[in-house]
Amino acid sequence: MSAKPAQNRNSSDEAVYRTSWRQRALSTLAATIMLLLVGPELTSGDPLWTWDQLMDVVLLGAVLLGGAHGFLAKIEISDRTLWKRRPLWTDKDLRLSTVERVHFPTTQSGLWLYTDPDGDPALTVQDQFERFGQLAIQVADQLPGTAEITDPAGRLDKYRREYGDAGENE
Repeated sequence: MSAKPAQNRNSSDEAVYRTSWRQRALSTLAATIMLLLVGPELTSGDPLWTWDQLMDVVLLGAVLLGGAHGFLAKIEISDRTLWKRRPLWTDKDLRLSTVERVHFPTTQSGLWLYTDPDGDPALTVQDQFERFGQLAIQVADQLPGTAEITDPAGRLDKYRREYGDAGENE
């Protein structure tokens, strides 16, 4: 799965879903707390690169990378393709015409898209993205007519009631 450059796509029917404000707020809070905890220790004047300081740098780096994901991850949907963009991971794309099954898991919010109904998901989307209900409705409405939707908890119906059939939610 490889992504096409943005300039080669038809952007008229495209929707972009960024991570939710909660996800971005948690990323900012975690990075700020780590900077406040680790920053003074790293600038204390003690000999640089003790094991404690190395561990602090590793933890700070991990939190900052997680924060980058919180701010830069996004889902893009056109009339034919769904792109999952995440920093530090390979971008994934999935042609919606190849989807044979969509599953809404009961134990967590998200959607799993399958190109082989009996195989592993070709792409998963967690509910950390803004307007997730609208995203789920848009994906479901653009699937081929032969695609199966498994939704034991009735989440798609809930999203349709909450956001309307057009998936409008601002």
